[in-house]
Amino acid sequence: QHGFMLLAPMKPNRILHIDGDSFFASCEIALNPKLEGRPVWVGGGRRGDGIVIASNNIAKKFGVKTGMACFEAKRLCPHGVLAKPSYDAYRDISQKMFRVMEEYSPTLVPISIDEGFLDFTTMEKTVWRNTTAADYVKKICEHIKLKVKIPVSAGLANSSRLAKLATDVAKPGFMEIPFGTEKEFLRDRPLRELSGIGSRRERALAG
Repeated sequence: QHGFMLLAPMKPNRILHIDGDSFFASCEIALNPKLEGRPVWVGGGRRGDGIVIASNNIAKKFGVKTGMACFEAKRLCPHGVLAKPSYDAYRDISQKMFRVMEEYSPTLVPISIDEGFLDFTTMEKTVWRNTTAADYVKKICEHIKLKVKIPVSAGLANSSRLAKLATDVAKPGFMEIPFGTEKEFLRDRPLRELSGIGSRRERALAG
């Protein structure tokens, strides 16, 4: 007597997280191409020589990291370049980066000056007929590098939290957590890698 409507199984969420690599330092290199291939860090404080607020991968290899004093960074890497922050220029580069990202998904959610989420849940049906998720993301990253001169990393997963975690693990580069492999991926990951988990909360959860 009663009709039943058969519903197609729901597609799993596919969320992409894109994050600028060492964004402020990368911006300085984009603004001054002569810095390409050199260790670069950006200093905070009123005079721009307080603490390191960003360092590129080359500087990180010498031990220069966010939060250390700039004089300590110079001691570790005497031939490195200290750049004073240019926040207006960083905002302009950020806007250009997000404009490129908007071309690749109908849904874009920026969460900071250099990172955002794109919803790829329906892309397999509408866009990915002749490509793969990995190839599509590679295309986005290459487009940003070509047009904005900023390297980015990315993570693709079934939630924003997992996608961000995948990006952090992949840096620099791209990682996809295929649907159904989430538990396997998380099994050996330390709690501190989760966004919002500091050392105090990590100890509490471990206890």
